Amino acid sequence: MADDAAHALTFSQLAQLAHDIKGPLARVALETQVLQTQLDDGDHIEMAEGLVRMLRNIDYIDRMVHDLIDACAIDNNRFSLHRKPTELCELLENVSLRHGTTDERGRIVLIARDRITVTVDPLRIERVVANLLDNALVYSQRETMIVLKLALSPPRVRVSVTDSGPGIARGEIAHVFEEFRRGRAAAATHDGYGLGLFVSKQIIEAHGGEIGVNSAPGTGSEFYFDLPLQ
Repeated sequence: MADDAAHALTFSQLAQLAHDIKGPLARVALETQVLQTQLDDGDHIEMAEGLVRMLRNIDYIDRMVHDLIDACAIDNNRFSLHRKPTELCELLENVSLRHGTTDERGRIVLIARDRITVTVDPLRIERVVANLLDNALVYSQRETMIVLKLALSPPRVRVSVTDSGPGIARGEIAHVFEEFRRGRAAAATHDGYGLGLFVSKQIIEAHGGEIGVNSAPGTGSEFYFDLPLQ
């Protein structure tokens, strides 16, 4: 019992730390955006590119902080959603336009023919999509394209992210959504915290949906999630 209490306290402290980080991080992001608008790209190209990289890393840290907050809430049975009607095509367009550097955004192909409104927590669904896009961009070659697709299949809608990366071994597929779990190849070649996919799974399942992956070594990967139409 004492060990459980200590474990809960540790997660509570982590949650508070994550909340404390959000404030200064938001201020750094705002100041960086202000500097970016003040630059004349013709005269300060290198500085402008540096600010773009800074904003990307700020976005990445922001997602880590929110993933940590959600993981702490899940561990303490305090996880809750803030649902509202959300147009998914618009949400995907916004995420794809904001995500990564200019070159990386150029790799993302959005296929979304249907305008579909569902009742979801839009900020959390955005974070799930961003996590999947980040994985695809990191683990695939720079010259390859990433396909972000929205497909209607009543009574559900599917969002998928497909890459041409190295793929995932069969023995690891069952574990990719576990907390702090990363594949051996990924851990050896890329930095990461092993929390994004775990939290993404919790978010989708809290919506009554499902998340999964289709992959094999040498064939790339398709990460997807299904949400019920509401």
